[in-house]
Amino acid sequence: MTISFLNNKKPFRSLPHKWEKQYIIYTKDPIKEIWNSLRDFTSYEYLKRFLTDRIGDSEIDEIIKHNSKEVLHIGGLTNNVAIEKIPLFQNLINQANDFYFASTNLPLLSQPILLFYSFETLAQFLFQSTYNLNKKRKYTHGLYYDSQKHILEVKQEGLFQDFHISHSKGMMKCHSFELEEIINCGSINPIELESYSGKLYSHNITDTKGENVSLTELDREFMFIFSISVLARYNILEWVKILDGTKLDNLDADIGIFIRRYINTTKLIFPILILNELRRKSCFFFEPGRFMADEWDKYDDKTK
Repeated sequence: MTISFLNNKKPFRSLPHKWEKQYIIYTKDPIKEIWNSLRDFTSYEYLKRFLTDRIGDSEIDEIIKHNSKEVLHIGGLTNNVAIEKIPLFQNLINQANDFYFASTNLPLLSQPILLFYSFETLAQFLFQSTYNLNKKRKYTHGLYYDSQKHILEVKQEGLFQDFHISHSKGMMKCHSFELEEIINCGSINPIELESYSGKLYSHNITDTKGENVSLTELDREFMFIFSISVLARYNILEWVKILDGTKLDNLDADIGIFIRRYINTTKLIFPILILNELRRKSCFFFEPGRFMADEWDKYDDKTK
């Protein structure tokens, strides 16, 4: 397996912006500041302003279909509905924060389990602050990972599809992807992925039937963390072999090396991409060594 830094992508500057505005913080601890920014959404008054700016008084009434079958009936959040959900939003962010930092104290053997819980909770926050579910249904992950064949399947409903429509148009078809393809379809380098985070940027990936699919980095990271969390929780012997570099029938012997690198990347990039979607801005967290002295006059750390 090889991971190309450029991966045959268009040059960074030639890609169109997804978010024209920027949110910039200079810090010695980017991860801490990313979560400080996410914890802004635990403030009652901040959430009220955020929801008012995000949804106004407009209503959406939309039926999401999958293969011509109604799967999801959603509505826009009115101000009244949004205010009622503020305690839910506060707790989702607090819980995502708790899971995330608890995971950092665990060895890699167990870390993916709590890391997925954190990402799952952030995904719920994005969906809940975007749409109002108009009918009750069984809530599942919306993904299935075969820990013997190492293939991930996308289901037609569940959290993953909710998450997907929160940042993309329409639902994703029920594709199946090999774990290696999810890792290999794009860069696993955090600097490169951070550079692309504010652009209209996606990966080309081939599913198990040979069909080419466009995959956002948010979807890719959610699929990846879900897959390895299933391994860590339900097939720990296979997970240990992967981490130890033992040759397996369905995986490259070096897959564990790339998994370690991509886990570290997702821990930085996934929360940034969520912030991008929430703030509808490109969020950048620069370390002092990357700071340009002549930019002091432009810097305002009170700007939200």
